[in-house]
Amino acid sequence: MWRAVPLMVMALFFGRHAQAQVWDQRCSLSGGALPERVSACTTMINSGALHGRELSRAYAYRGLFFTMMRNLPQAGEDLAQAVEIDPDNVDAWINRANYFIVTQKFDRALADANHAVKMNSDLPMAYFVRGNAANGLGKYDLAIADYSQAIKMRPNFAQLYDLRGHAYHMKGDDDRAISDYDERLRREPDNVGTHLNRGDARRNKKDYPGAAADYSEAIRLAPDNPGGYRGRGFIRMVTQDFKGSLEDFDQAIKLDPESPDLYTNRGGALSMLGQKQRALADYDKAIELEPNHPLNHVSRAMLLSEMGDRSGALASIHKALELAPGFPPALEQLKKIEAKK
Repeated sequence: MWRAVPLMVMALFFGRHAQAQVWDQRCSLSGGALPERVSACTTMINSGALHGRELSRAYAYRGLFFTMMRNLPQAGEDLAQAVEIDPDNVDAWINRANYFIVTQKFDRALADANHAVKMNSDLPMAYFVRGNAANGLGKYDLAIADYSQAIKMRPNFAQLYDLRGHAYHMKGDDDRAISDYDERLRREPDNVGTHLNRGDARRNKKDYPGAAADYSEAIRLAPDNPGGYRGRGFIRMVTQDFKGSLEDFDQAIKLDPESPDLYTNRGGALSMLGQKQRALADYDKAIELEPNHPLNHVSRAMLLSEMGDRSGALASIHKALELAPGFPPALEQLKKIEAKK
C-alpha cells in the first residue's frame, strides 16, 4: 500500500439523548470550532450543575474533541472519567475506543468497542469503531464483518466502503476491494485517497492502465499529494517508461523528501537509464533514512555489482542478511555475485 487508509476520528454520532436544561449546545458535534466546543464543555463540567449521565456525556464529548485536536493526554483523562462516572454511557466507550485507535492501542480499542456493541447492538458507530480497531490489529475478517454491518445500517456513509475495501485489499481480495472503492467513488468521485487505494488494488491485479488512470486522477485532484506521483512512478517503472518514472519520483521527492522508498525507486529508474552514480547516491540516501530495511541494501548491492565493485556488493548483501537472515532477494543476489567470480 502506498497510502494506508487513516484510522480517523469520526465526528458523528448516530444517536441523541435527552439533554439537561443546563446543557450548552456548543458542547456538541455541531457546536462550532473545536476550541469553542471544548470551552463550552469545560464550563459545564466545572459548574457543578451536571451529574451522572449528563456529566459523563460532557466528559465524553470533551474527550472526543481533545482527541480530534490531538491533545491526547487530556483526551485520555476525560474519557476515563466519562466511563467511570457512568459505565452505562455507550458513547463514552465508543469515544474511548476511538481514542485508543488514534493512539494505536488497538487491543484496548477492540475491548472498549466490544463492550459498546454488547451494550447497544443497534449503533452503527459501535461497529464502525470496532471495525477500525480490528483493522489496526490485522483482524481483517472481523473488520469486514463490522463495516458490512455498519453499511447495512447506514448505506450512504461513503467512508465505510473505503475502509472495507482496504480490509479486503489487505486480505488479498482485490476484486472486492475495487468494488468497494467503486462504491465510494460513485458517491464521492473526487476523493483522492480512494483513487490512490483503487490504484493500489488495480496494480496488484496487474491492471497497469487502470492503476495509472487512478494515480493520474489523484494527481489532477491533489497535485501537492506525493501519493499519485509515487504510484504512477511505480507503474511507469514496471511498464519500462523509465524517463516518465524518473519524472514522477522527482516530483514525489520534492513533496516528500524524507520517504526512503522514493529514493529506492528513483534509484531503480536512474539505474535503468544508465545514471549509475546518481542511482548509487539515491540508494545511499534511502539507507540513511531507513538503515534497517534489507531491501535498500540489496538494491545497492545489485548496482555495485553492475558497476564492477564486487567487494562493495558483497558488503551490502551481508548487511542485508545480517538484518534479515535468509532474506530471499539477498540470497538470490548473493548467488549472482558469486557466480560472476
